[in-house]
Amino acid sequence: MIRKMIKRIIKLSGKYSWRIKGAFVFAVIEAILSKMPIYYGFMLLSRFYDNSITATDCLYVGIALVVTLLIQMIVHRVTDELQSGAGYLLFADKRIELGNHLRKMPMGYFTEGNIGKISSVLSTDMAFIEENIMHKLGNIMSFIFSAAVMLLFMCLLDWRLGVIALVTTGVAVVVGEQMQKKSIGPGVSFASATK
Repeated sequence: MIRKMIKRIIKLSGKYSWRIKGAFVFAVIEAILSKMPIYYGFMLLSRFYDNSITATDCLYVGIALVVTLLIQMIVHRVTDELQSGAGYLLFADKRIELGNHLRKMPMGYFTEGNIGKISSVLSTDMAFIEENIMHKLGNIMSFIFSAAVMLLFMCLLDWRLGVIALVTTGVAVVVGEQMQKKSIGPGVSFASATK
């Protein structure tokens, strides 16, 4: 379901789709960086368990944490800028398209009901998609890749932990999709609801 939604948004984005795709790349980097503190913690605990930890190790891990955090902040900023810019530019073009289309309509079209619909699309629908959905795309991808990185990390720790994490994630995805279908309504697919 998420894959279909993302494909539709990229298709809708047209010439600005490169911004969305660029945001995805930075979202992957952010997902990896967000899991680095767990790796650093695991490294320190391993050294502590082996009784080989030193003050220098702690210093290096502290520096690595600060550097990782700074890089993550920069990556997050770039992701937000790419997404927000795509939303703003895309809907600026869409508003111009709508204006050009409405210009060709006969005067009889502009009744009170139709004016209300146009106003609703401009002030509510387009604004919501521009400000919220476009901004959250990178976050969605970041969450997906974070889960993938965590699964990989679990497999590296112990293959049994990896299998348990994979099964749990699979069950969560299936349950989430069923809940999404129920919330949209009976007999309505996600693809038709987003058309």
